[in-house]
Amino acid sequence: MKKVIVVGGGLSGLSTAVFLANKGIKSHLIEASPKLGGRTYSFNENDFQTEIDNGQHILMGCYKYTFDYLKTIEAFDRVEFQKNLNVNFVNQKGEINKLSGDKLFYPFNLLIGILRYKALSVKERISILNFFLKILITKPNIYRNCTTLELLKKFNQTENSIKSFWEIIHVGTLNTELKLSSAELFIKILKIIFFTGNQSAKIVLPKLGLSKVFIEKAVSYLERNGTVISLSERVTDFEINEGIIKKVVTNKREIVNFDKVVLSVPQFALNKFDSITESLNIDFELKYSPILSVHIWLNENPFNEKFYGLIDSDIHWIFNHNKHVTLVTSSAERFMNQSEDEISEKFIKELETRFSDFNKNKIIGLKIIKEKRATFIPSVETEEKRLNLKRMFGNLIISGDWTNTELPSTIEGAIKSGFLAASEIKKEY
Repeated sequence: MKKVIVVGGGLSGLSTAVFLANKGIKSHLIEASPKLGGRTYSFNENDFQTEIDNGQHILMGCYKYTFDYLKTIEAFDRVEFQKNLNVNFVNQKGEINKLSGDKLFYPFNLLIGILRYKALSVKERISILNFFLKILITKPNIYRNCTTLELLKKFNQTENSIKSFWEIIHVGTLNTELKLSSAELFIKILKIIFFTGNQSAKIVLPKLGLSKVFIEKAVSYLERNGTVISLSERVTDFEINEGIIKKVVTNKREIVNFDKVVLSVPQFALNKFDSITESLNIDFELKYSPILSVHIWLNENPFNEKFYGLIDSDIHWIFNHNKHVTLVTSSAERFMNQSEDEISEKFIKELETRFSDFNKNKIIGLKIIKEKRATFIPSVETEEKRLNLKRMFGNLIISGDWTNTELPSTIEGAIKSGFLAASEIKKEY
């Protein structure tokens, strides 16, 4: 029986193994760390007996590959879909501006939602709708050499429109600054979210910790289907002969009994294997953007909604977990060298300014998590390299959210790359 070695147990490698198993192909999944999931995981905070995420994630209703993965491992019931798009955005005065798609038929519900979004002037709302109409008929590659900020200014988006609408959507999907990101990729994402049906624009939130949603049932599924999982085993080298990987060398053994290898590791880890990068002609280094999460435990919770978006703030999102709340800041480079005291003081003051019922005396505990290499920055230069990236060589396939998925560095991008790798292998089986 043919066998596949999957190197790397992040979401890309894990989903590769899951999709292979679903196609009746057995694999051996090797992960260097003692856990699966890569950057997507949760853990128990013992002081408060709470499971918290390494970084809270918002999913979107357009996450086709993610939901296929969750259905396959029987974890689809662990996420919650909004009935309609509904986001509460809080401005600096503490006023709540709702962006909601009501019960009208798509796409009129989204149209009305934007027209009712009071964080913008009437003229600004109409300008945003005009922008959407123009990109609907625009080929994204026209703006391949343009940043997202340049794109928005080209279409006369005001500073207020950018701060109160575009920046929030942009940083949540691309985790970087408008002046850095690829306009081509941003247009692709907008088209997927807003122009592929009513379901696509709905926000989806995990009901449980990320490990319980994405990892726990995947492991059970793989074990039931004959996949071998090896943790705390690091691949150190590959022996290549005439363009074919003949041997996988780890810190524990040498493996020769396989037909295909899927290398599903971050690009910075891939660069450790010179023979691989030379064969695939990977001659670029990705730059990364961090995400900051601040978990706050409260003796009294003044937050009424499940989540909030903050306009023109150091805090981009607030997620309400009843016993505690999570504050999330994307593209958080400016906070990486700040102390926990500096960050907590700034964020608590921000909450007190915007939410009149909140004060620091309600806080009984606080934990700060810095994920320094949370996502790669999808710059104009990076997207050009990704488009031309060679993903296959001999019996090797490269997967990972950083490969050419036509998506940013998201859960959906990682899982799509796993699906693509498994589909390529299936063609030959």
